[in-house]
Amino acid sequence: MVLRLSEYLRFLLYDDRTLAPLSAEARNVRNYIGLQSMCMPEPPRWTMELDPQLEQTPAPPFALLAFVENAMKYGAAPGRTLELTIRGSLLEGGGRTYAVLTVRDNGRGFPEEALAQLNAGGLREGGHIGIQNVCRRFRLLYGEDCEFLFSNRGGAQVEIYF
Repeated sequence: MVLRLSEYLRFLLYDDRTLAPLSAEARNVRNYIGLQSMCMPEPPRWTMELDPQLEQTPAPPFALLAFVENAMKYGAAPGRTLELTIRGSLLEGGGRTYAVLTVRDNGRGFPEEALAQLNAGGLREGGHIGIQNVCRRFRLLYGEDCEFLFSNRGGAQVEIYF
């Protein structure tokens, strides 16, 4: 636990980069889930698949972590094992290649009002701070070449195309 915590904190406190390779973000997410698993009465079942071609792809630090934290906080329910899927893949289309990051859980999903606001991009102030920060950072870096899709598919699902 101490080793996971120290590696997690090292990334959190000493990494002041604007961008981090997705492999570093994935390692940080693994550490976070490992720490949370040690503290939960029923650890989550989770998988993470990152296309090897995406390992050095730059992304804002804590981009995946924000959605994984939300899944752990809002997706877990007493008496049910949280299932979490994290995936990074490539998508070809229209002569372009996009990275696609997906975080999906089997929890309650997004409230309908929040889901509509998130997909419209018109987030109300004071709510969904972590999500707002991730969206803003991606849009600053990738501009129009970035899209977020939020849905409820047996739980909350977030897809980031960039």
